[in-house]
Amino acid sequence: MQQDIKRVYERVNNFTYGFTQFKTEYSAPDSTGKQHPTSTTETKGKVNSNTTEKSVTDEKVLLQFEQVKSSLDSLKSTVEYFVKQNTQTTPPLTRWQKLKQDFGMFALGVSVALVLLIIGWLVYRIRKK
Repeated sequence: MQQDIKRVYERVNNFTYGFTQFKTEYSAPDSTGKQHPTSTTETKGKVNSNTTEKSVTDEKVLLQFEQVKSSLDSLKSTVEYFVKQNTQTTPPLTRWQKLKQDFGMFALGVSVALVLLIIGWLVYRIRKK
């Protein structure tokens, strides 16, 4: 009986139990009602009959990065929506309109040169008399 008690006592002393617990804290709801994770705490523990260990890891930076990324994505989609909404398409030019556009400046230059030539000819004629 004494040996059985010693064996049970040794087993209880050598008993270990490992556990992991995750806890996520969320922000207050934003204007759309969404909550974003602000921090995650991971608790790992190992319980031994003699010692107790606890390690805590905080991943705040990673979650803040994800939160900023999601807000930038939503901002980008909003901007793209407004850009699409305000974009006006212009109808393509007809061949005649394109021809007028291409040769309009040339025609303007020729007409100015012609007017100057006529004025010069008139001045020459008036002085000659």
